[in-house]
Amino acid sequence: MKIYLTGGWGYGNKGDNAIFEAMMESMRNAYPGCTFEVSSFDVAETQKHHGLTALPSVHVYLTKKAPLGLLRWAALAIWHVTGFEFVLPPSIKRHLNAMRNCDAVVLGGGGYINDDWVDMLTSRFVEIQMATSLGKPVVIYGQTLGPIGKSWTKPLFKHFIHKVTRIAYRDEQSRKVLDAADYPAARMTLTADEVNLVSIKDLRQPMPTDVLNVGVMVQKLRPHLGPSGPSPRGRIATPEQYVKEISDALLNVADNHTVHYHFIPSTGWDEPVCRKVYERIKEKCAATFYPDPHISDFMSVCQHVDLMVSTNMHPIILASTNGKPSVALSYHYKLDDYMASIQQGDSLVKIDDFDSRSLAALVSNTITTRKPPELASVKDMARRNIELLTQALRR
Repeated sequence: MKIYLTGGWGYGNKGDNAIFEAMMESMRNAYPGCTFEVSSFDVAETQKHHGLTALPSVHVYLTKKAPLGLLRWAALAIWHVTGFEFVLPPSIKRHLNAMRNCDAVVLGGGGYINDDWVDMLTSRFVEIQMATSLGKPVVIYGQTLGPIGKSWTKPLFKHFIHKVTRIAYRDEQSRKVLDAADYPAARMTLTADEVNLVSIKDLRQPMPTDVLNVGVMVQKLRPHLGPSGPSPRGRIATPEQYVKEISDALLNVADNHTVHYHFIPSTGWDEPVCRKVYERIKEKCAATFYPDPHISDFMSVCQHVDLMVSTNMHPIILASTNGKPSVALSYHYKLDDYMASIQQGDSLVKIDDFDSRSLAALVSNTITTRKPPELASVKDMARRNIELLTQALRR
């Protein structure tokens, strides 16, 4: 078995790298000896974190900023009409040849199929077209689809999404996007992120054993996004207030519990704000910062803390895989939905609507109750990804 894998990894997001790791682990378990052809936004990052050689993503060559991008689009248009492969530039043809040598093409989970990121969306259309031109089944894994709101992207989305063999969507808003495109209900299913199935990773450096180890991931302040758009503005008005409220809350918790904080940045662009909180508390309580952690360290630290406090979803998912509870400072309805699905919806505040006292009380209460996440149903849903791939391969 050989699978062509493309997705949102290779741009400094450890959560998407964790998705990639979990997908490969799941496929290797289902299909022993399975190998991969990989597409990545940054081949060096993929080599560093996963030890794999990858092709630069189609997106790299077709973005508006790419030299010769318009010429490549022109060549693709000619190929699309005529089927003549010789017109394709070598950078694109390498992907076509990689797909030719595979049994299926899988677009990995995440949230990149929307027209807020038009360059990425249209590049996925190209990948779908290349795969179907070769007669290869195409499966979309655990994806948040949409929004698709632009007048010109709607018909394109409808055209290309119907070429996809099976789709695993991870929230009801995505179902509405697929329904609007008239995608057949029999070919799609509600699923969950495969990171919920990942095995427990070993720690390279043991954590303190005489304290409560608390993981912390803080992203930049942004408005909370609900299913219908931005939520009403909360109590947090500025980035400075945001950092102060989180820092004061963590210090308050440390006054009442013996804790060691582990700051684990999920993304390169959020590392600075994560560090700001760390700098404010490190002189007053025990804390460790993990700058640009390797994906194996990121996953293992998230799994081995006693409690996770995070604005991002994947640190919480990883903590849940080892039975550890979390407190979410949610920026997106996908995290709201996930916390509800693991029976931890009471341990959540919106990213811009809390103060230090309320957050400290929530963290302290979660420490006291230590209610483990309920993962059984989520894991069952996550297994549907590989089931859809098996169905596609048997078509």
